[in-house]
Amino acid sequence: MSQSVTSYFGLAEAASPFLGSFFILFREGFEALLIAMLVFTYLDKMNAKHQKPAVVWGIVAGIVASLMIALAVKQIAAITHAHEELFEGGVMLIASGMLAYVAFFCHSAKQHVEGKVDKAISMNNPYILSFTVFFAILREGFEIVLFYAALFTSAIYSTVPVFAGAFFGVLALAVFWIT
Repeated sequence: MSQSVTSYFGLAEAASPFLGSFFILFREGFEALLIAMLVFTYLDKMNAKHQKPAVVWGIVAGIVASLMIALAVKQIAAITHAHEELFEGGVMLIASGMLAYVAFFCHSAKQHVEGKVDKAISMNNPYILSFTVFFAILREGFEIVLFYAALFTSAIYSTVPVFAGAFFGVLALAVFWIT
């Protein structure tokens, strides 16, 4: 092979963990962001702006619960180190199942979220609204955890590109949120 082809494959191999990490976080985070924006927009449309703090609490609780799930998965992975292939296969099967579920969920997400928000507004119960957003964020956070578990169990030689990709994924989401 020529030197340029060899260097291209070397660059692609080095960029792969960064890009994988970036796109996992960006894609799943973007889905969560869309759901949150849908709820905020619908609250504005229904003149229920006073319910926005409940949505923010649901978002924060979903993020915290997702981080706790990540720690639990890390602990389980450490315990099952002797059965690493079985753990990896299980994580990848669950991730595939989650993708199939999301494909079906996205088909009717708008009606589902609006129905839950309508119910929360009509009952004047901010907890229903918080739980609706919480579970939506938790579902996306769980997907991120599963995909990162699969990413970390693959043949990564350095975690720096993975963390850099995650950082830039969060940064890109912040830019979308602000604009």
